[in-house]
Amino acid sequence: MQDRAALRLNTGKYADAIAILDPALQRDRFNPQLLTMRGVAYAASGNYPAARPDLEESVRVDSSSKSTWHDLSMLYAELGLPALAAQAARRAS
Repeated sequence: MQDRAALRLNTGKYADAIAILDPALQRDRFNPQLLTMRGVAYAASGNYPAARPDLEESVRVDSSSKSTWHDLSMLYAELGLPALAAQAARRAS
């Protein structure tokens, strides 16, 4: 399931990736990898507000993931939140 979602995400089929990840997250709602993947899929499709809770929850669950902090930093920048973007970027480095 995670591999299928990653394939869809990597080929630009963001809605398909989200459709795979939604039921997986209903079963395992605190899985940081799944949250990050869905957050990235939402962001890549331009739905930044939907991406935010997933990426924020992912770093709450696993604050050691530098790549998720980076994704969150980029998202905050897209949302026009430069202070939060800078904080997340520091956590990513």
